[in-house]
Amino acid sequence: RADPNSATQPIESLNPYQNRWTIKARVTDKGEMKSWNNARGSGTLFKIELLDDRGGEISACFFKEAAEKFYPLLEKNQVYTLSNGKLKVANKQFSSCNSDYEITFGADADIRICAEDSSIKSVNFNFRRLDVLEHAEPNTTVDVIGVVKSCGDLNE
Repeated sequence: RADPNSATQPIESLNPYQNRWTIKARVTDKGEMKSWNNARGSGTLFKIELLDDRGGEISACFFKEAAEKFYPLLEKNQVYTLSNGKLKVANKQFSSCNSDYEITFGADADIRICAEDSSIKSVNFNFRRLDVLEHAEPNTTVDVIGVVKSCGDLNE
């Protein structure tokens, strides 16, 4: 479980074949609580994105009881230890994280607030050169940076 004094492992080392792990990460993004209703039932959900001290990132989702329990407790930019979630292959259509996996946390997840840890950044950039964008997969998120050399009126 997520004892703040226990050893944690890097996000990049997580895989679906592990069932006992603890990570220490900053919540870099927290989505709104959303409601859903379909043939299999209804409920609420929300997603967060996590970043650890090695730059590993992963998204996590909370459904139904877990969403109701953890939504008020998790805050953007706060550091937590997290354990007892289930890993699955990430659906890249719904995540901008650079991870092959995502976590689903149930109401039995062990999530504990930690003291501020300056070794964990608030944001992680992976800048790409503009000339490689044409080779990027469609609908992927990329980081670019540039310098504006001149600015003028818009010509249509």
